[in-house]
This record gives sequence, structure tokens and C-alpha cells, in this order.
Amino acid sequence: MKFMRKENGSKGERWSLDEIKQYARNFGVEGQEKIVEFFAVINAMYSDYCKVAKQHGVDKVNFYADMAKAFMDDPDAKDGKVKMYYECIAKKG
Repeated sequence: MKFMRKENGSKGERWSLDEIKQYARNFGVEGQEKIVEFFAVINAMYSDYCKVAKQHGVDKVNFYADMAKAFMDDPDAKDGKVKMYYECIAKKG
């Protein structure tokens, strides 16, 4: 996560794992593996889309959490989507 580049040029995650553990429960994300995935995806959503979210006035944790849940719960995706995304796209970048 420390190498994640945000649109504003800074690096690293926006929220810590401890912060995300609090949000995860509010969004029905439970279990250590799913919480870690949620942590990675919510920070990726912030990293990739914070500029657009700010332009549209939705730069709030709930927006990024909803986006992360939508990514994780995509009905078209196979099990392990987050891990596959990391292995095939993020890790190679």
C-alpha cells in the first residue's frame, strides 16, 4: 500500500487498517480476509478516483466504501476478484 500513487501525487493509503475495520462493519464486511480486501479496495478507490470525487462533491468515506463494496460484490466477477486484480494488474504496475 505504501507504493500506491494517488491522483494528487502523494503515496500510500488514505485510511489505516484500524480505521477500515470500523467502516467495514458498517458496510457488512466481516471476516479478516474480507476486511483486508476492503482495506485494499477502498484505498485503491480513493487513490484512483479522489480527484473526480472532489469535483462532484462526494469525497466522503461512505462514497469510497460504497464503491469498494460494489467492486467486491460485482455479480459478474468470479470469487477471488480482489486477489486476481492485485496479482494481474496492481502488482505489475
